[in-house]
Amino acid sequence: MRGPVMTGYYFNLFALPNAFVAFGLLVWGLLLRWRESDSDTGAWALAMGGSAALWLGGFAVAYCASTASLAKPWIVLAQTGVILLGPTLYELLRRLLGLRGWRDKFSPILWLLAAVFVYLLHETNGYLAQPYHFWWGFYPHYRIGGTLQAADLCAVMVFLFF
Repeated sequence: MRGPVMTGYYFNLFALPNAFVAFGLLVWGLLLRWRESDSDTGAWALAMGGSAALWLGGFAVAYCASTASLAKPWIVLAQTGVILLGPTLYELLRRLLGLRGWRDKFSPILWLLAAVFVYLLHETNGYLAQPYHFWWGFYPHYRIGGTLQAADLCAVMVFLFF
């Protein structure tokens, strides 16, 4: 006779806000895509909502993991959403605000930087280390790649309104 099967995950109340907001952002993106189906705005709203949902949804599952080895893939998935959040948010706001000129030339640079950060995240150990375990769940332990990506995200927002 087999013993109880442990899945490695448990219910965590602290994961619920992330899960609800992730779901809400995904629905928001889908509704805007449906409403603005003739423009690029709806597509970029869906992309931004999807990347934010990836971020928050990944953290929601990571908070429910019982070990660091179970939490790490979810944190990597969440960080992929964070990396994609910068360029997608930039593209959405650039279109909503009608910003043109040099900002059009800045967009490919942002996507190239995002590709570099995704490579660092998935193929090296320079972005994340083993997650920290806090009382609410597991949280990423950033290395230099994660720190540079946070600076990149802040710079994107500054350049958008500059």
